[in-house]
Amino acid sequence: MPEELNRILVNYVSELLFAPTNTAVSNLCREGVKSGVYLTGDVILDLFLKYCDKFSLRREFFILVTVHRAKNTDDPGRLKSILEALIECSEKNSFSYSS
Repeated sequence: MPEELNRILVNYVSELLFAPTNTAVSNLCREGVKSGVYLTGDVILDLFLKYCDKFSLRREFFILVTVHRAKNTDDPGRLKSILEALIECSEKNSFSYSS
């Protein structure tokens, strides 16, 4: 994936790398990147959890998804399947959030 190639190139020219998980730190180490790596946690999830009370969502039910990969968005049939599955989930109220 172009995204992955860009990530690898940027890793080698960066002085600081902020990894969201221990797995990401291990992957960097395996790729030979050992200095300037900091385990930060998943800042997007952390921000979401911190501010979720501010969203106009019912806490007992919502779905949070990311569908930004070209594999999902460039294929109309695949995107339609994803959206249909989300609609089905919302109709069944099969996902819930609890803190």
